[in-house]
Amino acid sequence: RGTAIHRGCELIPYRRWKEPAGVTKEQFQDFVAELLSSGEIPEEYRSVLLPEDFLPFLSSGIAARMAKAAQTGHLRREQPFVYALDANQVDPKFPKEEKILIQGIIDAFFIERGEDGTTHAVVVDYKTDRVRTGQQLIDLYATQLDLYAKALQGMLGIPVTGKILYSFTLRQEVPIP
Repeated sequence: RGTAIHRGCELIPYRRWKEPAGVTKEQFQDFVAELLSSGEIPEEYRSVLLPEDFLPFLSSGIAARMAKAAQTGHLRREQPFVYALDANQVDPKFPKEEKILIQGIIDAFFIERGEDGTTHAVVVDYKTDRVRTGQQLIDLYATQLDLYAKALQGMLGIPVTGKILYSFTLRQEVPIP
């Protein structure tokens, strides 16, 4: 389920769906059919990529911001990274001068311009965990998103001002403080 939902999110056509909140059930089903016929997703994803799961996401504020960023070429999805972390940040017993390499893939990030004219990045991570509260996700994933933000800030040279989980179970955005 998680892999299929992540793939569906990776392929959302934000340039075509400039206002994702207006996407209908039929449009989403047509999108899934296009992905199947083009071979971009396997047949077994059909039963997971459901309008009832994706339309709440597409109606979210984060999807609107991602669509806006896509229009200007400032949305990136499935971004690989490698980040060197001081070893003592992993375990205080390790020497600070040693490095530990962390690698991963950021589900999505986008660049926005703030009201003051400066640019910043926002990290987005999709979650399919069966949880009851957003706080459970924060407890599980705050460290992961902090590392993503540090890596992204190092790659881009601009501040990361937002870390947002989107829970497909809760059907809501969960900001990481």
